[in-house]
Amino acid sequence: LVDYGELLDDEFNSKTFSKRLKYMNRYRPDILYDEIFRSKNPDKYTKELRRQNQAKLARTLHRNTSLRMGVTKPLYDVELYKKLSGAETTSDTPKLLGKPLRSRLSKVSIYPAAVVGETKRELIGILKAYLNGFRFSPFGAPLQIDIMYSDVKHAFFQDGDQTVSSLLHLHLHSPIMVGKEMRKDIQFRMVHTAGKQTQMISDLNPVMRKFVAEVGRIWNKVPKVFWRKVEREYGFCGELPLKEPSVFCLTGYCLVELVKAPPLVVALEEVEIASLVLVEPERTVFNMTFVFKDFKSDVCQIYSIPVTELDAIKQKLDIVSVKYYQNNDLDLGIEGWRSKLEEITRDPATFMDEGGWRKFNGESDASYSDSSAASIEKWPDLPDDCYSD
Repeated sequence: LVDYGELLDDEFNSKTFSKRLKYMNRYRPDILYDEIFRSKNPDKYTKELRRQNQAKLARTLHRNTSLRMGVTKPLYDVELYKKLSGAETTSDTPKLLGKPLRSRLSKVSIYPAAVVGETKRELIGILKAYLNGFRFSPFGAPLQIDIMYSDVKHAFFQDGDQTVSSLLHLHLHSPIMVGKEMRKDIQFRMVHTAGKQTQMISDLNPVMRKFVAEVGRIWNKVPKVFWRKVEREYGFCGELPLKEPSVFCLTGYCLVELVKAPPLVVALEEVEIASLVLVEPERTVFNMTFVFKDFKSDVCQIYSIPVTELDAIKQKLDIVSVKYYQNNDLDLGIEGWRSKLEEITRDPATFMDEGGWRKFNGESDASYSDSSAASIEKWPDLPDDCYSD
């Protein structure tokens, strides 16, 4: 078997390798994946595939941003389509239906603490699941908190360990009233029995998983709602502004940090770009900034991420189709980003005419244009040794 990952000793072979990879990824991915598995240089394959996918994302981003900002006109009436397809979330049934499931969480606390009466205090109670929603009933407090499944945008669960309790986290489409506060993120944490914390960790995780599984069976009938497991061991360290270091995790749809208050949930579908900036002069850490599609929300910035995590984060962002740029010209604070986004929204046509986000491209994927993508059709027949050992 020819290891084409070794054909990178000069510019000609690099271009040949790139074109061949593009062809194989489109027409014979089965052979390509087998080749990557057998190669002595699998990283060269994955980095080249990631660079090609980022180029494709750059073209898609440019087109979608131009449409969203009104620089170009859509092919169909978007507002009419939304009316015909209906709202994304509806609360047709504001009351809970049916009997609660047999599985319930009998001792959980709502986090962060809720304001009840004149004080903010920890509420401990029972969390029950019905056919169409959750109900949290705290002990000794004259209130109940109902959360409809149709209001849940993203749902997470995380096993407990010696440092944090088992938890469930619900990120909602719209805020609801919890005590005297409106909240879009609601979290429930399992409560350990006093003096038996070490013993209870192994007991509480299966209880929570059983509850998650039973709710998941109901959610099979609810479109776009399902649980995501957060695995902190695969996360990375970083710092939010004015907060101590935390562990952040990239799931299939969100970036989350659920342990420290206030919890952070960034829906990746709402992200326009991710900016990665190495911090000078040591270049041992980098900062990551998420810019949102509405251009009105403040950016989300995570500081001091170890540079050893850079390649893994690039790979994860690429897998979830987030376009990233590594360019020190985007080394801006929150106020700097606010000014830049205001400048873009004032004159979007000029921004798009100047190339949009493409001008901040720090990796060499700019050469992969639509015409070069089409050129793979001219790739000659692959040699026989591509198909055999």
